[in-house]
Amino acid sequence: MSHAAVNEEAKPPHDPLNRAFCLPRLPRKYYQADTVVHWTLTIFDRVQGWLSQRLHGRFRELMFHAAAREGLVCPVYCLMPDHLHLVWMGLRRDADQLNGMAFLRTYLEPALMPGKFQPPAAASPSRRLSPSAPGCQPSRHDSR
Repeated sequence: MSHAAVNEEAKPPHDPLNRAFCLPRLPRKYYQADTVVHWTLTIFDRVQGWLSQRLHGRFRELMFHAAAREGLVCPVYCLMPDHLHLVWMGLRRDADQLNGMAFLRTYLEPALMPGKFQPPAAASPSRRLSPSAPGCQPSRHDSR
């Protein structure tokens, strides 16, 4: 038996709910005021086909609306075939990126059909990186 075959047998089956490669959500205070956060929103099961000019327009509209509501600015974003990235920076003391993200996810998700967002990380401070914790999907770039 080859070395590669032995390694393949030793790997557990891919579990889409495995959070071993994902960070837990920080306490709310880390997403408020003048904080800078790089957000990555993964599409569940890495579904593709949702990215279009129409969705891009809807994303910009909703992202700017969320930013204005919550006192944020988005200096950069990147829409990828199976996920998206954005950086938000708080501009006011009452800026709240969690509220802005909840708004963005809620109103953007219908435009992703048939895709949907991967559930966000839980906010529990007792939460640790655990393969059995639900809510995150490892990237194809993560080691398996």
